[in-house]
Parts: sequence; structure tokens; C-alpha cells
Amino acid sequence: MWQGSAEEAHNDIDWPQLRDFYAKRLWGFLETGKLVPFQKTSDAFFAENSQTFDFIYIDGDHRASSVVKDAINAWAALKPGGVLAFDDYSWSAGSTPDQDPKPAIDAFLLAKTNGYNLLAVNNQVWLRKH
Repeated sequence: MWQGSAEEAHNDIDWPQLRDFYAKRLWGFLETGKLVPFQKTSDAFFAENSQTFDFIYIDGDHRASSVVKDAINAWAALKPGGVLAFDDYSWSAGSTPDQDPKPAIDAFLLAKTNGYNLLAVNNQVWLRKH
């Protein structure tokens, strides 16, 4: 949604400037129609979405409850053979586990154990849906 979150690291970001920066970097893809930006919360997007996708990249609210919700919604919208990527796997708010993405990503991976091929695990987790 280009507005940041409760995390202190986002307090000093000029969100309209950041949005414009990425729009310029992605112009060639945007022009082809192969990449379509949506400026809304993931909850609002998935509530309205009826499309399926080849690739979904999750990098939003870092709280475990939000990450697992995004993962479930993204999985439902991901085509077989599609790639789902999670950012910030090793990121931590430094407080409690429910504030971090890793526990949610791990729980999702466990719940979907037989439904994907794991492509990469580092600061990001990438998997291909069966």
C-alpha cells in the first residue's frame, strides 16, 4: 500500500517518492501489461481478486499473523507450477516471535509440505507449487 507499517524503520521514508522510484524502474514491465501494480492492502487485494498468478512475492506486514494470512491467500491465487517467494525470512523485530515472519513462514511450509518444491532458503524463501 506504500505507507509503511508500525515498524520504526519505516518512519522516515518518503512513500510517494519510493513509489515513483519503483514505477520508473519497472516502467518497461508495466508498459507491457505483464506487471500490474496494486496500491492497496493485501487483504483488500485478495478479497477482490479472481485472477491466478505465475509468481507472487510476499513482502508486507512482518507480523506472523499477517504473513501466514498473506501466504494462505497467495497460495490460493498461485497457479500450479507458480513460484511463491517470501522476503525477510530472517528479519526480526527483536521482541516476540509473533512479530516476525519466520514462524509464520515455517508453519506455512509445514502445512503445505507435500505441495511444493523448495527452491531457496536464505533471507528469502522461494518455492514452486506442485
